[in-house]
Amino acid sequence: MLREVVEALDALTVDAPLVLLLEDLHWSDSATIDLLGMLARRREPARLLVLGTYRPADVTGAAHPLKPVKQELQVHGHCEEMPLEFLSLSAVDQYLLERFPGHRFPPELARVLHRTTDGNPLFLVNTIDYLVGQGQLREVDGQWGVAGPVEDVASRTPETLWQMVERQVERLTADEQAMLAVGSVAGAAFSAAVAVVGGIDPEEGELRCEALARRGQFLRAAGIAEWPDGTVAGRYAFIHALYQQVLYAHVSIGDRPGLHLRTGQRLERGYAGRAGEIAGELAMHFAHGRDFERAARYRRQAGEHALRQHAYREAADHATRALDLLKAWPESPERTEQELALHVMLGAALTATHGYGALEVARTYARARELCEHAGDTVRLLPVLLGLGRFHQGRGELQIARGLGTRLLAIADTTHDPAVGLAAHNALGIMAFYGGEFDAALAHLEQGLELYDPSEYSPNRSIAFRAGQDPGVSCAVYAAWTLQLLGQPARAAARMREALALARSLDHPFSVAYACHFAAGFHLYRRQREAVQELENEALVYSTDHGFRLFPMMGAIHRGWVLSEQARSEDGLAQMREGLAALRAIGIELRRPVFLALLAEGCEKIRQPGEGLSAVTEALAVGAHTGQRHWDAELHRLKGTLMRQAELASAVPGPAVARDAESSFLEAIEIARRQRAKSFELRAATSLSRLRADQGKRAEARALLSDIYGWFTEGFDTADLREAKLLLEELETRAGASRAGQTTRSLPAAAKEGP
Repeated sequence: MLREVVEALDALTVDAPLVLLLEDLHWSDSATIDLLGMLARRREPARLLVLGTYRPADVTGAAHPLKPVKQELQVHGHCEEMPLEFLSLSAVDQYLLERFPGHRFPPELARVLHRTTDGNPLFLVNTIDYLVGQGQLREVDGQWGVAGPVEDVASRTPETLWQMVERQVERLTADEQAMLAVGSVAGAAFSAAVAVVGGIDPEEGELRCEALARRGQFLRAAGIAEWPDGTVAGRYAFIHALYQQVLYAHVSIGDRPGLHLRTGQRLERGYAGRAGEIAGELAMHFAHGRDFERAARYRRQAGEHALRQHAYREAADHATRALDLLKAWPESPERTEQELALHVMLGAALTATHGYGALEVARTYARARELCEHAGDTVRLLPVLLGLGRFHQGRGELQIARGLGTRLLAIADTTHDPAVGLAAHNALGIMAFYGGEFDAALAHLEQGLELYDPSEYSPNRSIAFRAGQDPGVSCAVYAAWTLQLLGQPARAAARMREALALARSLDHPFSVAYACHFAAGFHLYRRQREAVQELENEALVYSTDHGFRLFPMMGAIHRGWVLSEQARSEDGLAQMREGLAALRAIGIELRRPVFLALLAEGCEKIRQPGEGLSAVTEALAVGAHTGQRHWDAELHRLKGTLMRQAELASAVPGPAVARDAESSFLEAIEIARRQRAKSFELRAATSLSRLRADQGKRAEARALLSDIYGWFTEGFDTADLREAKLLLEELETRAGASRAGQTTRSLPAAAKEGP
């Protein structure tokens, strides 16, 4: 029969070459394999190419007929084996294009499929077949699309794949299954030294793993594992997570705790003195092994390590898991100490990922404060009070935040602890700044900078300052802002440069994002558009990389201002509105008056005084409610400007509106003088002088503006001072022209005519 098939194939290839494709040879019978061997061994020339596909894992058994035939053909050079490599992301994308021409799949589908299958061709094809069968990939009007969220679509493993792997497991020897069971408990990658936890001699276990890896079955070699105690063994990794999952499912539920516990103990001994390096792994094994005390301790270590690496989401996850594990501990001083430390850690992580004003942050620090007071722990009270203060500050509850800062100052006076003094002056300086008490703010902030030492108090070195931004960066940022508003722009710019340089030197991403964002706002006030854009872009990179939630929301408002300055006012206003809505949605009220002022300014630019005045009204109300009075002068100036714009746009402008605008400018000047905010006073005086010049009161306008302009001794290259100078020169020119005109009118007729 085989000869007749061969002769038939010869006849078919007389007129044209033939490609014979034999798929799934691992399922073939002896007759098919014999045919394959006969075709390959023939010496007569033929225009025939035979292609065969098979799964190596299903042909490893000695009884499979394909194995000896393949080996014989390879020895004689009659065949070439071409292992199908795992597919890259671009190859997965190309496969989707080839299989579903003109599809409308979202770009992330290829990424999700590549991640879930590791690019394994067999798993990829089976997964896609499964999704088509389930209707999750479907054709509508001739185009293929996804039904539902992409992550949901690719989250389930097809039953056919699970069953296929189970059949492969069943064909293994009992010894191989035992070793793989231990490996599946140990993790996605493991040292052969863990064989001992399953009662297997480590050398024998390594031989079993090596044999499987050579066959490309379940495992791949992953180098050498060398532990601190001197243990050296081969390291192996499961080819795909599904293999580990199926093998772990084969371990009985009753056997799992013991295997995990013994694995944890063996790893703990292997990493003697350096167990913290694998704290997360140890925590997992001890938790599954029902040793909850060890599991909680290692979770805490893993969280602290993650926090030092600025992996804030990971740190929050470890802290949360550790707190859950503590529930199994009996009441004791150690449990209280562990819980307190974990809440402080969790507060630091959540501050970075959720923002200062998140309710989760408040709950975490409130529980930590309760534990501090119960345990009499004054050391950890500092970060707790700092965290609570920033929460209330972020939500615009400035009186509460100021009270916490005052308490810190009292503790500093009692303990003479410079760290507490630094924290207190930083907190009180910020509160005074937002209250419009700029002299007091600068005094506190400068005292904080005198106490600050980056080698002691940076977040990477001090547990007390681990949450949020570096205290030295914070003091310098707010000192720069305060100096700017007090009318010292050159000193302010130098201080802000120091803040940025310090932040970038600390290896602390949150402090860099913080400094960049606040520096962007500083340069925005000075009308330096390019600097704003560059700094917000830098802040966004750090925020995206590390999961900081707050800075991109606030930065959106700054970026909206940049768009507005680039003649894209509508886009800019839309972005500002989105940023304001996002901040309100998470309860952030701090700096809302400033952001609303920027929105009002944008409305002025496109001549929409109505919306601008609404924004100013809201900003003044927020400031009055929260105690944020630092922007009141600027808000009243904007109110006058917008009222003046509305008057000029009116068909019948009236003197009443002009008086209201003038009243707003005068209110702005009065507030600025009361706060000694020379920068705001200059802006308000410039606006009022322009109005009075338009009313024909040029001498009065010039006198008003020259008084405040003459006060300044630095920063004459800044936008506000340049604008004031230009206006003064314009007023002086008009006054000169007016005087010349008056002189001409007073001369006698003969004098006018000349000789």
